[in-house]
Amino acid sequence: MFLISKPYLMAAQIALGGTDLPAEDVSCLGFAIYHESRSESARGQKAVAHVVMNRVRDGRYPDTVCDVITQGGADTETGCQFSWWCDGVTDHPGDDEAWQEALTHAVAVLSGETRDPTSGALFFFLVDMPTPSWAEEMTQTAVIEDHRFYRP
Repeated sequence: MFLISKPYLMAAQIALGGTDLPAEDVSCLGFAIYHESRSESARGQKAVAHVVMNRVRDGRYPDTVCDVITQGGADTETGCQFSWWCDGVTDHPGDDEAWQEALTHAVAVLSGETRDPTSGALFFFLVDMPTPSWAEEMTQTAVIEDHRFYRP
């Protein structure tokens, strides 16, 4: 799996700074933060990370960070849960500084150092996109920078 290839695991291990979190989780969550919210503040990036973690804890989704992020695909009925994962574009982080920042936020969220600013959201979308049909059946929990957050 690309997300946990050796160079990305090594970067995650460095970001861990001696904590005992799984490097695979840090790498996968770092990718989600990087691809979904790297242009946002720390709060916006951590909000995206908390959605992933909320899904990990919810029985309707896989129970690991990497499995939540890579759930679905172009060949399934539901498609990818995170569009960057199966959009056909390289997932290689092109901005090293933003990648390191994403890993730092991943460690903070995984270690429980941050409070969930989304109030338990399981979904999000960009504020400048048309509202998806699924959002009409959900409760909006927050608007944080570029994203609207929802839960059932």
